[in-house]
Amino acid sequence: MPSGPWSARQAARLSGRLRELRERRSWSFRDLAHASGLSPSTVRNLERGSQPDLGTMLALQVAYQLSSIEELLGPVPPSFEFLEPHSLGVAHGSGS
Repeated sequence: MPSGPWSARQAARLSGRLRELRERRSWSFRDLAHASGLSPSTVRNLERGSQPDLGTMLALQVAYQLSSIEELLGPVPPSFEFLEPHSLGVAHGSGS
C-alpha cells in the first residue's frame, strides 16, 4: 500500500502508465534503467506501485523524452478533472 503524498488510486494509475510507456518502446526494465539512470529494481518497484520522488519523475521524463512530468500520468480521467460541489459535501445556494 502506498504511503506519502500519493493515493493508492494515483499510484496504481502511475504504475500502469509507466508500464505502458516502457512496453510501447519495447524496453526491458534494464533498458529504462539505463535511459533514466535509475536502477532496474527501482523501475520494477515503480511499476508495482512504489511512489516516485521528484528526482525520479524528472529522470523518467528525460528518459521518455516528454515535455513535462504531467505527461507521465497520461490523460486525466473525467473524475479527476472536476470536483462537483456535492461530492465535497458543499451545499448549493446561499443563506443563513
